[in-house]
Amino acid sequence: MSNISPTLLDQIQEMNVNEKLELMVFLANSIKNNQQKMINISEKKGSLSRFIGTGKGCYLTPKDADNFIRQERDKWDY
Repeated sequence: MSNISPTLLDQIQEMNVNEKLELMVFLANSIKNNQQKMINISEKKGSLSRFIGTGKGCYLTPKDADNFIRQERDKWDY
């Protein structure tokens, strides 16, 4: 809780029970909404395994593919 400002903590301490309950409901809904957004993003991205086989035919031989990858790696800055 060290990242929460002391002023905010003081304000929470001064709240009555109903206000604290409202805050808890608000925070719970906020967390739930953020989790759902992350699930939706994850579902949209899907698994990388869906790309297996999609490049078939891009290179005449496996050696051509290896040569291309080797050339690209040679361009990298180390």
